[in-house]
Amino acid sequence: MRKYFLILFIFISSPSFALDDKAELLEITKNLRCLVCQGQSIADSNSDFASTIKLVVKDQLEKGKNKKEVYTFLVSKYGEWIVYKPSTNNK
Repeated sequence: MRKYFLILFIFISSPSFALDDKAELLEITKNLRCLVCQGQSIADSNSDFASTIKLVVKDQLEKGKNKKEVYTFLVSKYGEWIVYKPSTNNK
């Protein structure tokens, strides 16, 4: 459990990650379904899978990807089911 808090602390306290990026990260991860937990978003889940996806989304945003590109990337890897609102993928 301490491992998760350490990952979360590093994730939140990263100085290269701007406040706007954190808000966008939260918005994106709230719209992603955890494939391990039943009924939880990636933002709400503490699973290893969710922690990994949070880091992937953060990395994608740091590379300059927009929301649509992040969703497209994740859907290509995990299928349309990972997105709670698939219509956001088309905007």
